[in-house]
Formats: sequence, C-alpha cells, structure tokens
Amino acid sequence: MVLSHSIKTMFSHQAINLMARWKICGIIRFKRNLCPNKELSMSIIAHCKNLSWKTLGLTVISANLIFNSNFNAYAQDTHSVVDRETAKELLLNGEKFNPIPGVHDPLSALILEKQGGKFAVLSGYALSAAYYGKPDIGYVNATDLVDTANRITSATPNLALIIDGDTGHGGPNQVRFLIQQLERSEALGVMLEDQVSPKRCGHMEGKAVIPMKDQVAKIRAAVASRTDPNFIIIARTDARGVTGLDDAIIRANAYRAAGADMIFVEAPLSKEELKRIAKEVDAPLIANMLEGGKTPILSSEELHNMGYNAAYYPLQHLNAATTAMSNTYHALITDQNGRVNTAPDAILFSDFNTLVGLDEANHFEDDMHMEK
Repeated sequence: MVLSHSIKTMFSHQAINLMARWKICGIIRFKRNLCPNKELSMSIIAHCKNLSWKTLGLTVISANLIFNSNFNAYAQDTHSVVDRETAKELLLNGEKFNPIPGVHDPLSALILEKQGGKFAVLSGYALSAAYYGKPDIGYVNATDLVDTANRITSATPNLALIIDGDTGHGGPNQVRFLIQQLERSEALGVMLEDQVSPKRCGHMEGKAVIPMKDQVAKIRAAVASRTDPNFIIIARTDARGVTGLDDAIIRANAYRAAGADMIFVEAPLSKEELKRIAKEVDAPLIANMLEGGKTPILSSEELHNMGYNAAYYPLQHLNAATTAMSNTYHALITDQNGRVNTAPDAILFSDFNTLVGLDEANHFEDDMHMEK
C-alpha cells in the first residue's frame, strides 16, 4: 500500500510517541484494527525498540494527545464507521434519491456494502423467511430484530441500517424498550407501523390497523426514548388497504406531527396515488418497490421527481438468491455423477473467503503471535 506524504510524515515523526504508551504497557505491536498495513506496523515497532525506556516514559502524555487527534484521521480514513448525522442528512434532505435494498443477515449486508451500498433495511419479510422459513405474518419478535441488527452492524460498520420494527411489539413502553435496544446496536433508525398485532406483510390481504391516536402515542414514545436525535424514526401506515387512501394521508400527517422524521405510506395502488401522497403528505417520504406487490414499480428518477427521498427494495435480493439456490440444488440432486457446473458465474471460493474477512482474520492472528 502506498501511503500519502502526509501519512508518511505523521508516522515518521509521531508514531514513536504513539507507540510509547503501548510499549510501556508491554505491547510491542501496532493494533491491526487501527492500522491494517502490516509493513507499516512492523516499521513503527522497529523504531520503538530502539528507544530508551526513559525516552518512552517522557512521551506517555503526548502519545495520548497524538492518538486522539492525528492518528484518528488515518484510522477513520481506512475504515470509517457510518455517522448517523451524515446519513440522516443525506436521507432527509431530498437532494439525491437513495435506494434502500433489503438485507436479512450479515452476509447479505456484506455483499451490499461491497457493492457500494450506503443504506439498507432489515426487511421483516426477509428476516421471517430466512430466520424461520415462515411468511411475514407476525413470527418475528423484538429479540430477533435486536439480535440480527447487532450482528449486521458489527459486520458492516459502513452501512446505514434501518430496522423494520413492525408494530413496535407492544404499546409505548415496549416501543421505548425497542428503541433503546436498537439505538445501542448502532442502527441508523427504525420503522414503526400502525397495524394490529400480529401484523401481516403490507401487500397481503387481511390487514387491520389500530386507532390513529394509539399509533401517535407509539411515535411519541419512540421520539422521547431515543438519546441520539440522529436516530431516525420512520412512521408507516397500512391504512390504504384497510380504511382507504384519505385516511392513510391523514394518519401520515398526524404521525409526522407526532415527531416522525420520515413517512412511509404502504401499498398505494397506482402512480396517481403515489403522486397524491407526495403532494399531500408534508414530510420526507419513502416508497416501497416490492416486485409482484400492489404498488407499481417506478424508476428512481420517477420517484424522486414526484418528491420521494428514497425507496425500499426489500425482497429483490432474497428472490434472486432463492432462484439461484433452487437451480443449484436441482442440478446437484439430478446429476448422476455428483459433479456438475451448477453456476458458471458463481463466486470463487477464494473470493468468498475475502468477502467474509479471512485475510483480515489471518493478519490478526499473525499479529497476536508476534514477539512482544
């Protein structure tokens, strides 16, 4: 890796002081999670070994100062963790349309992140299908959401993750607990809907909605419970398929007034309805582009021109994966020799290892065995 002149200068003049603090503690290594370049870390260690203990002892205080200022710039440049404030501004300002693909586990999130994705939604349907092999009719609970959110954000710190929080799994107190848990997971935000529990996928028949005042109370609870104002609260209404579009728009504006940062009106039936929602709901808006669902699939440009800030694409990834796995399993089962080229364009084993972080894991283990 070729370092810029500024980085070279920083390490040639200041890394000795930085490493002093670690040598005094008996650690003669450069932490892999902060500097992934092995050659650079070994060079710094070599410098430190030549210093006297007296010199090292005199630089402990400056080491702390250097670590907290100059070195942070390099660490953040090599592996920047998503910043909620920046992500929220990007999502809400409306200057650019933001696609929000669905994910359901760390692997799907890793793939999205590697493809340059900025936002993702932990899709309730995708999670129910992948976690339980069940449809989206209320099987997923709050523990499932929090557990999966933690695993995804740990694996993909550069991906801004929105959680499909379903109904909030109770009343205001349960919503408060859910918000507290999800905020700690480092997710960007949560979406809460006004369906009766057990809920159903928004594009299914048989839905019911709770009284608007009860959902307003849940939105207020969510807003009051977050400690970071940049944790996004998205209010969803499913009233279009139950009480009609007029009521859905009334509810959407009420939820916005209760403090929701964004509004999602689920399952409008036409382009005209999408336009009316954009015109009559005074809030940043998200659409839902579910292939085979009730809402027509529009391009990003069309949605943005209407006034939508973003759109969910909740199941496209899982639909594609299901087809690929079905074809692969079919080929394997029907082949008599047990040897079949099931997918000519499938990822190579070596590339898959890279995707899931084998190189970094090996480097870390090497560092732990390094002579101290």
